[in-house]
Amino acid sequence: MAIKVQCSNPQCGKLLEAPESYAGRKARCPDCGQSMVIPAAQPDDPLVGGRLGVFEIEKKLGQGAMGVVYLARNTALDREVALKVLPNSLVKDNPSYLKRFHREAKMAAMLNHPNAVMVYQVGEDQGRHFIEMEFVRGVDLLAVIRKNGRIEPKAAKRIVREVAGALGAAHMQGIVHRDVKPENIMLTEDGGVKVTDFGLAKIGNVQSSITISGQVLGTPLYMSPEHSQGRTVDGRADIYSLGATFYHAVVGGPPFVGKNPFEILVKHIQEPLAWPAEAEDIPPETKAIIERMLEKHPEARYQTCDELIAAIDGDAPAKPSPARAVKVAVPVHQTGTAPSTTKRAYGVTTQELSAIESAGRELRHGTASGARRGGLPKWLWAVIGVGLAAAAAVVAIAVSR
Repeated sequence: MAIKVQCSNPQCGKLLEAPESYAGRKARCPDCGQSMVIPAAQPDDPLVGGRLGVFEIEKKLGQGAMGVVYLARNTALDREVALKVLPNSLVKDNPSYLKRFHREAKMAAMLNHPNAVMVYQVGEDQGRHFIEMEFVRGVDLLAVIRKNGRIEPKAAKRIVREVAGALGAAHMQGIVHRDVKPENIMLTEDGGVKVTDFGLAKIGNVQSSITISGQVLGTPLYMSPEHSQGRTVDGRADIYSLGATFYHAVVGGPPFVGKNPFEILVKHIQEPLAWPAEAEDIPPETKAIIERMLEKHPEARYQTCDELIAAIDGDAPAKPSPARAVKVAVPVHQTGTAPSTTKRAYGVTTQELSAIESAGRELRHGTASGARRGGLPKWLWAVIGVGLAAAAAVVAIAVSR
């Protein structure tokens, strides 16, 4: 039996197959050269081919942070559905997963928008908790980007506009998605766009979830600076993540990449956005929209999805007024090697999270350590000095795995 493994390079992500005898061995992706370890073959899923209540489980569609998604048939209503099932192991190991699982169903059920996946019901059978959802025939945006390299800007703008409509409806209900990314955007067979997976959503202006183990919930490649710093997030954090998704679609890769998740998070906080040479054909107005979506400071972004949609439609300026164009500078932190015993969230240690949060506090309150010269902290004078000798400061962060 062949083992399926996905390339760990976020800019590649190619799905590979290896003989079962290769389990535990190192291999390289033939496309990008990324080194990886082939995992052991996974046993067959016991739910496939069986029943769960009125549902006949046909096949596994995918797996996310909040459970496994299956294609199933509701025999009572004779309709195809997507059934998200929370694994029993998660409930036993961490009961809070069950609360988050039911919260996802509640969040999604509150929405009634053509661009949001519909939730039919939430239930439990044989000790297994599930959410019955609309089954969307299509493919996620990330798969399309990987297949085509990148997406034509006009088509990408249409997709982003549709997603913004769904997110705007969620924000009106007080719901922040908090995990907007290409994998959570479905392109349907009939040309539609659907936003999926509200597993990390919360109601209202909420503090980013940093759990006891130090986890920041979300995806580093698309996470807003305030989210990564554990600050209060609102709909503008979703707009930032959608901007990172927009950039990925038209360029072919995410706006910031790094050797590890911590390095990526730091780049979101402090590194200016850059456009590669292959982005020369992207219209200036499209770049301006993306740049404003990806402003470091929430106040400099579009404040609502309606504002974003108006800019996409050409009814509003893409760039913010000078008064709102706040630029961010963050001191360099955590240059040492983190202990390998520290717990990680997406490969980020609790010490690294503390460094990110500290940088955010200093940014917001102007309390960077050190005496000030003419109102500026020592670290900023040091950065200015280095900047005179180099074109840009390069942050090198070594993190022990």
